[in-house]
Amino acid sequence: MGSPPVNTTARGGSDAVPDGATPWSRLAEWIRAHPQVADGTVGAALFAVSIPLATDPDPTIYPAGLRAIDPLGWLLLAGMALPVTWRRRTPVLVLVVTFACLLPTLALGYPEGFAAFGPLWALYSVAAHCERPRSLIAGGSAIGIFALLLVAGVVDEALPPAVAVANVFMVVGVFAIGEALRNRRAYTAELRRRVDTAERLRTEEAALAVAADRALIARELHDVVAHGMSVMVIQAAAAQRVLGRDPEAATEALEHIRRTGSESLAEMRRLLAVLREQDNGATTAPQPGVAELPALADSWRATGLDIELSMEVESDRLTPGLDLCAYRICQEALTNVAKHAGPAHTVVRVELAHDALEVSISDDGRGAASALRTTDAQPGNGLRGMRERVALFDGTLRAGPGDGGGWVVTATLPLGASSIVGPTPERPPDLTVADTDAVAAATSVGTDGTARP
Repeated sequence: MGSPPVNTTARGGSDAVPDGATPWSRLAEWIRAHPQVADGTVGAALFAVSIPLATDPDPTIYPAGLRAIDPLGWLLLAGMALPVTWRRRTPVLVLVVTFACLLPTLALGYPEGFAAFGPLWALYSVAAHCERPRSLIAGGSAIGIFALLLVAGVVDEALPPAVAVANVFMVVGVFAIGEALRNRRAYTAELRRRVDTAERLRTEEAALAVAADRALIARELHDVVAHGMSVMVIQAAAAQRVLGRDPEAATEALEHIRRTGSESLAEMRRLLAVLREQDNGATTAPQPGVAELPALADSWRATGLDIELSMEVESDRLTPGLDLCAYRICQEALTNVAKHAGPAHTVVRVELAHDALEVSISDDGRGAASALRTTDAQPGNGLRGMRERVALFDGTLRAGPGDGGGWVVTATLPLGASSIVGPTPERPPDLTVADTDAVAAATSVGTDGTARP
């Protein structure tokens, strides 16, 4: 119904006002903090200033023949002025009470004095603080009854027509002012709600963007750490075995460990730098692509893996995102070969087939049997990361035992309009986290091991 008192606790107390405030601003602050007390003070003031006019009516204001004030007149006078104390809390009830006192006051010929402003204030409060349907019904009823009383006065020739019309316009104008202020408050509240909604949406969008970037970085870190640590562990084991009888081989293995650790550390530092807020942006090193697959194969050959690499695609014809995706799939698949396959011959094929890039990694080791004997049937982060990468390009991923044994990972990446470019003498721009924004859509993975958009 009415507006509740303003809570000023957050302002340092009910009497707290800004430094340097004017007396008017201090008064407005006090009224906002104590609305019912302020309304009660005004109602009492209306009744008080009406007492002299009621006891000794001014003949220049009131016509002759008014009824002398008596206890009923005083009761009606108080009923018009004092109820405005609760005009914000119960505006409709206050309107009913004040108009119920105003109408007999006018009909019986009592001098109303300034107490007549009480019903007008109650009418304004109904329009300003009630919902429109309720305010129209209550306010329209009050105005209609008041207009009928004025018409009766005109008919009896007790009231000039000009005065009656002026009173009607005054009452309707008061109601219109309250309606306008209510609409203004509703408009301001709607604007505030829209601003709050827009701010919340911006915050949610920023959080989603950060989560997408962190998920991308998490996949990159997993690929880097899994590859680097696997190579280092294998080389460390080899160095330990040959340390006593072949120091040169042990030294070569240790050098390979140092080089692999340095490369992995540099790439991790590059990825972690993206997480830091910098005004000029994070500087990134070139992302690997299929052109770096020979170097990747050589690093695994140094650990003792037998790798056959077949490439029928030019790296500079692929977009950076697709180029990186193919490299990471090969990197993760070879890491899994080193972990599970044991001594095995591994074939890596990367080729363009019609409208898709085909990436296949197959081995003839014991990886499949080892995976099938594993008690934990849930896929690891590596396979999950490969599926997420492939899904970003609307591709498919299949991983499972080969026909002749071993394990086979096959990824098919469609070549859309944004996946392949014409020949160029220069390498495409380096990939940063911002390059993934265009493809950072929600994806799901099927239970059959096939990634779907």
